[in-house]
Amino acid sequence: MIKNAVDLKVIENAKKKDALARTLVSIFALLFFIVVGFFVFSVIFRGLRDFDLSYDGKYLLAGSIMSNPYLYKLIRAQGGAYGAGMFISRAMILATYSYRDPNIEKTIKAYDQIGEIAKNIEMTYRDFENQKISSMGTILRPRSPKQMGDSDYSYFRVPKAKKEDDILKEIKEAKVSDIRAMADIFEKSMAIDNIVVFGNRDQINKVKDLFDKIIDLND
Repeated sequence: MIKNAVDLKVIENAKKKDALARTLVSIFALLFFIVVGFFVFSVIFRGLRDFDLSYDGKYLLAGSIMSNPYLYKLIRAQGGAYGAGMFISRAMILATYSYRDPNIEKTIKAYDQIGEIAKNIEMTYRDFENQKISSMGTILRPRSPKQMGDSDYSYFRVPKAKKEDDILKEIKEAKVSDIRAMADIFEKSMAIDNIVVFGNRDQINKVKDLFDKIIDLND
């Protein structure tokens, strides 16, 4: 079963406007069908270029912080999902996700808290530095010759793409106040309600009033 929470016209517009967002949801769908059963998989996505924003290393850091400890605590530790998180891609796609998740409604409510969490975030110097190290590690991890070649080719293909050295510098110079400053964008992104849920029919039907349309793959 696939259940979405946006009007079909909105979906069509999103498909035409941002193929990356469509691809993102398709990949998540394929990942979900590996773990079908009682659980469900949910994702919310939003293109941040609509807000006239460009990519910055601080967004990578923000995704890491929102994922763990905050969404981890709300969706996994308290809600019982196998995993959850948030990321902002270099194409400026903001996405939140959960998988093997028994609590659809609680998870959506947790996503809605992201803006408020960012607005009131407090972190010790050590915790914030550890988050920076973790975020930088996703870029600095060892690569095979093929991976290094692919990275070099990506810059050849898109010469104006932001260099990894610049992203690392932005992460290193980030402050907690930079994360707080993203609160408004996070709130507006979650308010769009581009929600897709895949999973157990009974679990979805229990909260069917949350969504605009249900598509049953058996029909």
